[in-house]
Amino acid sequence: MEKVKIKILQLLVAFAAIVGFQVSLYSQQVNKTIEASFCAVGDLMVHGSQLRDAQIDDTTYNFHHVFSEIKPFIESFDFAMGNLETTFAGKQKAYKGYPSFNTPDSFLEALKDCGFDLLFTANNHLFDKGVDGLIRTTKIINEYGLHHSGTNIKKEDLDSINIIDVKGIKTSLLSYTYGTNLGLANSHYLNRINENRIKRDLQLANDSESDLNIVYFHFGVEYKREPNEYQLNLVDSTFTWGADVILASHTHSIQPIKIYKIDNNLKKSFAVFSMGNFVSNQRWRYSDAGIIVGFKVVKNLLDQTIELKEISYLPTWVYKGESPEEDQFKIFPAELSLTSATPSYFSEEDINLMKESFWDTKEVITKYSTQIRLIRVNSEFNVNLVDRSILLPRKIEGIKRK
Repeated sequence: MEKVKIKILQLLVAFAAIVGFQVSLYSQQVNKTIEASFCAVGDLMVHGSQLRDAQIDDTTYNFHHVFSEIKPFIESFDFAMGNLETTFAGKQKAYKGYPSFNTPDSFLEALKDCGFDLLFTANNHLFDKGVDGLIRTTKIINEYGLHHSGTNIKKEDLDSINIIDVKGIKTSLLSYTYGTNLGLANSHYLNRINENRIKRDLQLANDSESDLNIVYFHFGVEYKREPNEYQLNLVDSTFTWGADVILASHTHSIQPIKIYKIDNNLKKSFAVFSMGNFVSNQRWRYSDAGIIVGFKVVKNLLDQTIELKEISYLPTWVYKGESPEEDQFKIFPAELSLTSATPSYFSEEDINLMKESFWDTKEVITKYSTQIRLIRVNSEFNVNLVDRSILLPRKIEGIKRK
């Protein structure tokens, strides 16, 4: 009888092993997709007052506090991108703000700590300190372990493109600028907007079996909140040439997001015409705000197709606290102005300014489409919103700007 029990037990164990194997095999067959999340921000600028805020002593600068409140949002994505609108030309060139930017390397350290993975370097300020400044900027980005797109140290670099594996999704990252403030416009050092070049690069990306082609443009008319005909036409054309997602900035103001039906790797995608200022000392309305644009992409490993799962955005606002001793800059999610969680050091004016920027941003981002999800600080980052029925109205009177 004991032998029979042992035999039955052995059979049960064997049966369980077979069933377990089949379940595991079925799970592997079903789970044939991979997913990656991306985010991007607009202009990363450092004006003179920001330098003074970050200065510890004659040679030391610390920018970590600028990003401390926004860091959890950036880190929540698998891959984060931003437009670097300054140079790292070295202290021998003297640190300066506008109009000829040169920023301490510690700003790059703070960007990396915040969670950024790639910096777009094709913009009108990358030549502010000449070729030497551009080359050092490109090299120091590499040394800090970040990727870059838009500048080239060697002429041969023109024949290669950035393809980065993001959680199994091969992603090409291309960027181009309308021009520069200081000459050398036709050199190999900087990617200019050129239709033949863009077509060729997208073809190279597809020949390299890129799953996702992201294109960044530095274009548009400064401080305008709508794209012009040139922007619209270039974006339309770039989708036909093989782009899957198009990001942009330069205007120092936020412009709409537009949904597109395309026939590339993705069948449905989007373009954001300007992501505004992520950080700067431009304090006037529409320029003291930016957005984090987020999107998720899913790849089917069985048929190798990819799909845009969602598009989202987080309105941001730059706080500047003034005192006799110093100015302090810090980026906040603008929706905090609608909650009971604003910092104790915010004045009523600060709260109203941030609230104004939130509604301005929501209005412009959803102008072309209501399919873009607003990232909510209450549900996703544990901030308690006050009852929306008692929120201040959209129009805010009597705001004074710093």
